[in-house]
Amino acid sequence: MPIEISFNKPNSSQKKQLIDEPNSPPQDPLKELRDKATHLSKTTRRFLEQTKARNIGETKNLMPGSILPDLAKRKNTQIDASGEGEPLDTRFLPRGGRSTTDDLLPDDIQLGDMTALNADAHLYYSFFERIKSKLRYHWIQRIRNSIYELTRSEVPDMTRNIWNTQIEVVIDKNGHVVKSTLTRSSGIRRFDQAALQAFRAGSPYPNPPEEMKEADGFIYLDYAFQVYWHPGPIKR
Repeated sequence: MPIEISFNKPNSSQKKQLIDEPNSPPQDPLKELRDKATHLSKTTRRFLEQTKARNIGETKNLMPGSILPDLAKRKNTQIDASGEGEPLDTRFLPRGGRSTTDDLLPDDIQLGDMTALNADAHLYYSFFERIKSKLRYHWIQRIRNSIYELTRSEVPDMTRNIWNTQIEVVIDKNGHVVKSTLTRSSGIRRFDQAALQAFRAGSPYPNPPEEMKEADGFIYLDYAFQVYWHPGPIKR
């Protein structure tokens, strides 16, 4: 069940999605690819062809043999002043990987044997990583309980199998959630409440970066949650 995090810079309407960093081989971006990143992650990476793992689960790249450890020994991931280096062409990697991702990624990124996305390094990646680590546990437990308790009257469409919830979360200077608002309903109230409650259950989220705070002293985050579930088995 994927989760999406969107980071909005203060006083800016531009948003980028923050993603987990799988153990894909690090790459140096070419000059012409430096501006072609719609994601943020732990390090800067560029690929000639972007792909996302076809399996859902905790984000990790699992390729045949030891190809990833070998490739990971190559150049580091930092952008240098000249923008020199070569992005990885994933088309020539071995096939048959069992990679997984729990990031909610755009539909126009093709499925592949690994997650390989153009991303820019985010200075506060570790803060978002801590949030997601706590959030994922609380959310999945609540979704599982919701599915078990759902009745037919609570499901608006028995033919759907994808349910999306979007929320905005406000965090104070100490990392406590002071407000969580539903911005888009999945259509199933229990799923929506699971997202809102999970964020509060994981609070506080320690050491929020001072630089992320808006003029009012709060941090504003957008999160999207997607549940893959077909309601066919419901008998109640």
